[in-house]
Amino acid sequence: MKKFFRLIFALIVIAFIVLSPSFIRNGIDKSVYTLRKEEKEAKYTGMLELWHIVSFKTPERSGTSLLSTRAGVFEKQNAYVYIDLYAMTAEEAKEKLNAGERPDMISFPLGFIAEEELGDLEKSNELMPAYSDLCTNAYPYMADSYRLFCNGSLLTEKQLPFSSEITENEFYRITNGNRIAGTKTSDHLPSCALAFPDFAEEDMSFITEEETEIIKKINYLEGSELFFQSEAAFYVAPLSEMKTILADKTAGNFGLQAYRISHYTDLVQMIGYFPQEDEKKNAICKLFCESMLSEAVQKAVLSCNMMPVIRQKREERTALSEREEEAVLIGTSGIIPKNDLIYFERENLKELSISACKNDADKQKLYELLIKERAK
Repeated sequence: MKKFFRLIFALIVIAFIVLSPSFIRNGIDKSVYTLRKEEKEAKYTGMLELWHIVSFKTPERSGTSLLSTRAGVFEKQNAYVYIDLYAMTAEEAKEKLNAGERPDMISFPLGFIAEEELGDLEKSNELMPAYSDLCTNAYPYMADSYRLFCNGSLLTEKQLPFSSEITENEFYRITNGNRIAGTKTSDHLPSCALAFPDFAEEDMSFITEEETEIIKKINYLEGSELFFQSEAAFYVAPLSEMKTILADKTAGNFGLQAYRISHYTDLVQMIGYFPQEDEKKNAICKLFCESMLSEAVQKAVLSCNMMPVIRQKREERTALSEREEEAVLIGTSGIIPKNDLIYFERENLKELSISACKNDADKQKLYELLIKERAK
């Protein structure tokens, strides 16, 4: 009898050993399936529409390419999320917005859309100081700066400074009596860069007060035509336009020079989202916006020959590139207007900034307006 029970027990043990992996595997499969299902249900899944408003052009890799690559990485990191990217001009975007269309997310130039239309975003501690409060409901993610381009053929060789770093004396000396054309744009204010030239302090005591009043009158005209037709010696425009200028048929006769003149910029690309009732969708949109400030994306911004908006983290102390140096300079101490100031006061700012190029009193008004807005 004992042998019989031992045989039965042995058979039960053998059956358990043979069958238990199947039971365990089924249990594990069910657990993994349940976890995946719960994860999928906890996060948004589906399509997201992203508009990229092309404003100032990137001289190397395009902003559309940058966003497309980022969208691909984001999709791999977030299963069942797919991003459709649409690039368009500011005019095309305005037409769609006026017709009531809204994407899930939008990449736009500073001042293109009122921040009250966008969803809330957490304040980022990664941004450099000058970018930290441009807009409470959107993040800046790349920027450009202005340059004073010079048609050397209209000036004698001795008149032009050799270095790209121009002093205040040199600036007013070479621009005095010469017309300055400004890139014509509905989205940006290049005249502000002229109104706020930023130079190292130097002794100007050898210039009389009367001469100073004459010298500091800048003859600013909007539109690039005069420069390309060699009727204006100077042209203030984004650095990214240098490629376009050099490609112009007449540029070979320019003797082109480019000078840094200002720490002012409004050439900033932003990213935000339109809030919806679906909180899961809002959460995934926020996550994408935050990802644009990641170190990987900001390094990619440099590959576009644009300025990043966060300080680059470095394992070793190495020399900064020219673009990185400029990014730190403007990001630390630059004058960058708030998004809503440009959105609501664009025409007034344009008129005041052009006047400020010729009038110190208006320059003070413009400066106080920008600083007052930044203090809010």
